[in-house]
Amino acid sequence: MPTDNDSENTLPSVARKSVVVLTTVGLLVLVFGVCLISAVQLLAPRDMPFGVTASSPVVDAVQQEYSLDLTTYSNEADLMAAAERGDIYGATWLVRPPTCW
Repeated sequence: MPTDNDSENTLPSVARKSVVVLTTVGLLVLVFGVCLISAVQLLAPRDMPFGVTASSPVVDAVQQEYSLDLTTYSNEADLMAAAERGDIYGATWLVRPPTCW
């Protein structure tokens, strides 16, 4: 048979469990909200180091749309060395068409 003493012990226990559950749910909602805000950010390069060996209409068009920090290299070997050092994150170089036509 339940006594008044038993009901007094269960009420704080239920209240404590409710607070823990609500706090956990609130924290999860906060984490999901931060993830959603991060996912909606504009994913476009801003001042990204990019190497080229010569001027190109494609690179010029991309430069107008996005912010690239262009660096011109004298040859492909210098360009590849800069990429391997981590000085640039992307590169393009002009390749001559084959002469066997």
